[in-house]
Amino acid sequence: MDRRRVRKRIDDLEGQLAELKRQRDMRRARREKQDKTVVALVGYTNAGKSTLLNALSGADVLVEDKLFATLDPVMRAVSLPENRECLLVDTVGFIRKLPHPLVEAFHSTLEEALCADLIVVVSDVSSPFYHQQRETVFAVLDQLGAGGKPILEALNKADKANLEGMIEPPGAVLISARTGEGLEALLSEIARRVAALRHPVELLVPYEKGATLSLIHEKGQVLSEEYGAEGTNVTCLLDAALHRRVLKLLEG
Repeated sequence: MDRRRVRKRIDDLEGQLAELKRQRDMRRARREKQDKTVVALVGYTNAGKSTLLNALSGADVLVEDKLFATLDPVMRAVSLPENRECLLVDTVGFIRKLPHPLVEAFHSTLEEALCADLIVVVSDVSSPFYHQQRETVFAVLDQLGAGGKPILEALNKADKANLEGMIEPPGAVLISARTGEGLEALLSEIARRVAALRHPVELLVPYEKGATLSLIHEKGQVLSEEYGAEGTNVTCLLDAALHRRVLKLLEG
């Protein structure tokens, strides 16, 4: 009887996970339809991801010194320099030697990192176990298949850390989500990395689609323009989200 109860509980939980995954898939489809650039916050548990999300977005997300305090991903729109915007996603915290069944259980939560355009790895630089925790995060990202994604590192809790010499890794941004130190620099670097995701595109924009050409000028980077009989031939740099949006406008 106990085994049957346990089996039923497992089945119920698996059903709930399946429903959560369905809801997340629907939300993700809506985001893709809206052509939003997605930036995922990942890191060791209690690294300060939720505090950082609150600081950058002005939101009020649960902040708790507790394992797996954030389970269902929280998403907030965040303004970036140069009139850009992204969706910032908070994810479940990683732990050392994450058991394989837990990886499977949290996969629908962690897959937000797989679908993000950019991953921001948040580390507690004040922790005596900083290096081990950072290694764990990258190991879990590899385990999830997200190791090849563009990654930016943010070293959090700088106000509590005793830092001497060069920051490791050198390309990381030193921040304190609690005091606000380094957050402008982090937003600027996110904006720079998002812009670097652009790829060259050649388009023919009909003259009646002038609004689409204006959008390309506003949100992308125009390399050259040539006026032809049917419209404007444009060579430009667009990120994936903007490219999808422009194609939809041209097809509409």
